[in-house]
Parts: sequence; structure tokens; C-alpha cells
Amino acid sequence: MKNPDPETLNLTNEELMAWRDRLRLVLTTEDFNILHSLLTTYLYIRQALSAARVSIARLKRLFGAPRTEKKEDVLPKAPDQGQGNTDTPGGRKKKDGPKPKGHGKNGVAAYLAAQRVPVCHENFYPGCPCPDENCDGKVYRLKVPGKVLRITGQSPLKATVYEPERWRCNLCEEIFWAQLPVAAGEDKYDASAVAMIAILHFANGFAFHRLEQHQASLGIPLPASDQSENLSAAYQKLLPVFKELIRCAAQCEILHNDDTGMKILDLLVLIKKSRDSEGSSSKNKKKRTGIHTTGIVAIAVAYQIALYFTGRKHAGENLADVLQHRDTSLPAPIHMSDGLDHNAPGNVRVKSSKCLTHYPRVSPFFHS
Repeated sequence: MKNPDPETLNLTNEELMAWRDRLRLVLTTEDFNILHSLLTTYLYIRQALSAARVSIARLKRLFGAPRTEKKEDVLPKAPDQGQGNTDTPGGRKKKDGPKPKGHGKNGVAAYLAAQRVPVCHENFYPGCPCPDENCDGKVYRLKVPGKVLRITGQSPLKATVYEPERWRCNLCEEIFWAQLPVAAGEDKYDASAVAMIAILHFANGFAFHRLEQHQASLGIPLPASDQSENLSAAYQKLLPVFKELIRCAAQCEILHNDDTGMKILDLLVLIKKSRDSEGSSSKNKKKRTGIHTTGIVAIAVAYQIALYFTGRKHAGENLADVLQHRDTSLPAPIHMSDGLDHNAPGNVRVKSSKCLTHYPRVSPFFHS
């Protein structure tokens, strides 16, 4: 049977204080202190609820409710619980003490590029007696070693200084150097170092001067000029690969393209010089002054190719240049873009497929 709701009295704070003062003369000091604490708590809760400044969780803490309810505090403990080491069904011993900490969001298996360092046991050998005094067994090595992860910091590019011995003849005074190991290579900047600079600069947005300052703070200088020169030299070596990617992208079935604004200081200087030399006539004002980076994504069945072109050409012109390498026996590709005319590849035959996100902005059907 449901208990009836208690009868409520709407008393003001002044009436409650007057009732407290009347009871001071009747109750003992101990009982009055208890009544005073209860009354003070009630007034605080009523004021907090009226101002919407208290939550259910805060009320629970105020009345002494535990923050969490653990199994150990509710259920009775087993007879053998808390009596030191206990045997588990697998025959292993359960040790006392805190549980080992976790290993974070990523397990050891996620660190594919981590260096593996085998660690041999300092005392054990195959067939040696078990160190447990109560065991007469023998110890053998498991096939799968343990895994302990340690993470250290280092600079993005590290340097190695080789110090080969030098020998000099006391008669002819010719100096002979010791031969460097094969791992030293022939170039000051290894190919992996140049690749790391490219990834940090183009993929992660590390400016040359910022990377220079970061490396200098770690004691491994990397001048911005050296970064630029190494990337320029690497570009010349990778240019045939880039041209082959353009040829492969031209054969794909679907091509997306779009532009984004970009600033190239050298091009800005050329644009300013051309405008200053030709004057400020109406014809010159209509000449192209923008700089863009065009992104072209070519999609085939088994792969995708992303190409980027930065310069004064629009996305459609860059796409037309790519499609010049398309095999003439192939059908027209599907061209996916928004409705901007600059994205169209000119006279190159394509199956146009406009972006539905932009369609409501240009379609008169949605504005009628």
C-alpha cells in the first residue's frame, strides 16, 4: 500500500526562526543543537532549490550518501577472501597488493614501428630448478616473451656524428682516414630525413623556420635553407613519379576537382610587376590576378589518386591538362564538382555530375 503524502506547512523563514526560539526554552542544549542543525539544513535546501543551484548528486553528498556503491561494501566477503595468496582454478597463485595499471588506449601490438629489445633473464637457464622453495619443478623458457612498453622523446630528425680515426705518415705526412660503416651512407641528409621534412612541412603544416627553431632547441640544427634545398632536389627526383600519377589519374572513371585560395610570394611579385608595367586600363583590370591550389581526386575501382596543382590556373584548366593524357579508347569520365564554371574542363568531353549540396543554391526550383 502506498504511503500517503505528508501534510505540508507553508511557513516563512521568520516563522521558523520564532518557532526555534520558543523551543530553546523547552529543549535541552543537546536536543536544541540537533534541532538547530536540521532547521539550518532545511532552510539551505529550500533556498538552493528555489534558485535552481543544487543537483540531485549534490543533495546526496549533503546527506552523507556514498559517491559510489562497491560490491565489497554491499555483499558479504567470501570466507577465503583477504587471507593472502589464494589458488586460482588454473593453478596459479593470486598475489596480494594493488592491481597492475592498464596500458592506455593502445596496446603493445599497436606500436608496429617500435624497436624490439630482447631481454634475457639474469639467473635462469633451460632446466634450472624452480626458485620457489615449495616446488621441485624445473623452469623452461616460454616461446612468447613478455611485453613491456617504454616511450621516450627525441627530435623529429636526429643526427649521428661519426668519428673515424685519422693516421698520418711521419715521412710524407699523408693522412689516412678509417672507412665509414655502410650505415653512414654518402649524403649528409639521408633520404629518410628528407622524407620526414616533407611530411612535417606539407602534411603537418610545419613551417621551415618553425622546424628550424624546434630542432635548434634540441641541439640538432636544421636551417630553413637546407630544408628548402633538400625538398627541391627531392622534387626533381620524384617528378617522373608525379607525371606517372597524372597519367594514371587520367584513366580513372570518376574525377573530383575544386579550388582553394593560396598565396605564393613569387607569383604575387610577378602579378604586381605585370600590372604596374601594363598600367591600370580597364583591360588590365580584367586580367587574372588570383592564385589557387587545385585538388583533383581520381577514383578507380582499386585505388584513388590525389593530385595538387598550385598556380594561376583554375580547377577546370588543371583538370583539362590531366585529361590530355587519357586513353582515347576509354569512355568519357564522370566529372564531379559544384556548379562553378571554373571547375569545368573546357572542351574536354566529360559526364558532368554536379554536387547535390550546391544544387539548391543555384536551382530555380528551390527558390520559386
